[in-house]
Amino acid sequence: ADDAPGDRYIGTINDVDAATRTEQALRLRAEHDPLTGAYNTQTFFEKVEELLREYPTEPYAVLRFDVAGFKAINEAFSLEEGNRLLRAIARLIRQRIDTSREAYARLTADVFAVCVTGDLNRIKSFIHFLSRRLEHYSDTFRVKLFFGVCQVENRRTPAHVLCDWAYLAQKTIKGSDLANFAFYDNALRQRLHDESYITDQMYHALEQKQFKLYLQPKVELSSGRIVGAEALVRWQHPHDGLILPGRFVPLFERNGFIVRLDEYIWDLTCQSLRMWLDKGYKPMPVSVNMSRLHFNDGGLTKKLVQLTSKYRLPRNLLELELTESAFFKNEKALIHIMCQLQAEGFIFSMDDFGTGYSSLSTLRALPFDIVKLDRAFISDGTDNERGQIVARNTIALAKDLRMQIVAEGVETLDQARFLLNCGCNCAQGFYYSQPLDENAFEVLAFIQEKAFWVDPLLVNDARALGLPLSDEKPFYDF
Repeated sequence: ADDAPGDRYIGTINDVDAATRTEQALRLRAEHDPLTGAYNTQTFFEKVEELLREYPTEPYAVLRFDVAGFKAINEAFSLEEGNRLLRAIARLIRQRIDTSREAYARLTADVFAVCVTGDLNRIKSFIHFLSRRLEHYSDTFRVKLFFGVCQVENRRTPAHVLCDWAYLAQKTIKGSDLANFAFYDNALRQRLHDESYITDQMYHALEQKQFKLYLQPKVELSSGRIVGAEALVRWQHPHDGLILPGRFVPLFERNGFIVRLDEYIWDLTCQSLRMWLDKGYKPMPVSVNMSRLHFNDGGLTKKLVQLTSKYRLPRNLLELELTESAFFKNEKALIHIMCQLQAEGFIFSMDDFGTGYSSLSTLRALPFDIVKLDRAFISDGTDNERGQIVARNTIALAKDLRMQIVAEGVETLDQARFLLNCGCNCAQGFYYSQPLDENAFEVLAFIQEKAFWVDPLLVNDARALGLPLSDEKPFYDF
C-alpha cells in the first residue's frame, strides 16, 4: 500500500560551490599580493622549489629587480600613481612568462622577483622587454629597473638564498648608467667571499696593529732630494702576508671602517714626525689620506687639532689629502671645514687631479694649497700631443692659482723631464722609490741624507730653467 512504511532519509544540503569559492578566496588572499595579483614572498619561494623539483632538467634563473627612485615617484606623483606603476609591471611580467612553469612575486614595495626557465638569451630577452616597455610608461617621470640574476646551479639551494644571491648581484650595478643587470657568478662569489673574509677580521687587525704605515718619498726632480712623503697603509696579515690597500680600502670606504683606519694612520704619522723631531732631524711634510666620510664628523677640526697638539707638531707638517669623491655631497659644508682647518695651520692637497669631470671647477671653488696630478694625467702627457697640451696648461693654471704641484705615478725619465719642463718640480713614483716602511724611509731621508741620482738630461733641463741642482742648498716647495 501507498501508506506502507518504507526507507526514510534525513540530511542537510550545503552549497558546496559557495564553500569552495570562499576557500579559494582565502587561499588567494593568503598566497597573493592584493595590489598586483603576484605571489607573495613565502608562496613564491615555495613555488620556485616546486618548479625545480617538477622540471629537473630545465635551466632556471631567479631575477630580482626594483624601480630606481620609486619612493620619489610616490612622493612627487602620489601613492596611487606608484600603485598604478606596480600593477603595470605585474601585468607586463604576466605577458612574458609561462605561469605553468614559471612564477613571479612582489616581495616588498617596488621589489619583484621572477623565476624563469630558459638559456641566457631568454633571460636577457625578458630583461630587455620589461626595461624597454617601461621606458615609455610615463611622460612625467622616468622608470628604470635594475636587475640581479642568479642562475640555478644546485637545485637543492633554497629559493630564498637564490633570491639573496640575485640581490647581491643587483647591488653591484644599482644606480649605474652603464648597465641595468648583473649576474651572480664565480667572480662575484669570489669577491663577496673575499670581502666577507676581510670584514670578519678588520676590527681584530686594528686592535692587533696589523695595519702598518708606509711612506713614499716626494722628490724634487731637479736635485733628487726628498722634500716630502705620502703616508700609505699596508696590512701585514699573519697568514696572508702583506696585503695592498686596493684589496681592502674600497671595501672600508663602503662599510665606514675607513674612518677608524684613517685616524689610526694619522696617529702613526704624527708619531713618526715627533720621533724625527726628537732625533734632531728636519722633518718634511707628510700627506695623509682623508675619506669624504670624515666630513660627517662635526668634531673633525677639534680632533685634528688635538692630535697635532698631543705630539707637539707644527700643523703644516700634516698635509690633508682629499680625492674628488669628497666634493660631491655638500660643497658648502666641505669649504667651511677646510677653512676652519686652514685657519688652524693645516694644509690641503687635492689628490688624483685630472681623473674626474669636475676637477677644474673644484680648483676654482675649493681652497686647496696643493694639487696632485694623477698618474694617468702624466702618462697621457708623454704619450700624445693633446695630453701634453692639457697637462702643460693645467700645471700653468695651478701655478697661476698659487698652488703647489706634485705629480703622482712617475715611472720613467721621459715623464720626469716632461714635468720639469712644464713647470712641475716635485714628483713621487716608482722612478724614484716604491713606498717604504718607516725604518727604511728614516734611513734614506735622514740618516743617509740621500738624494736620488739625477740623470744628466734632467740636470741639463734644470740648469737651463734655473732650478736647484743636487750640489745646491735643498729647495722645499712645502
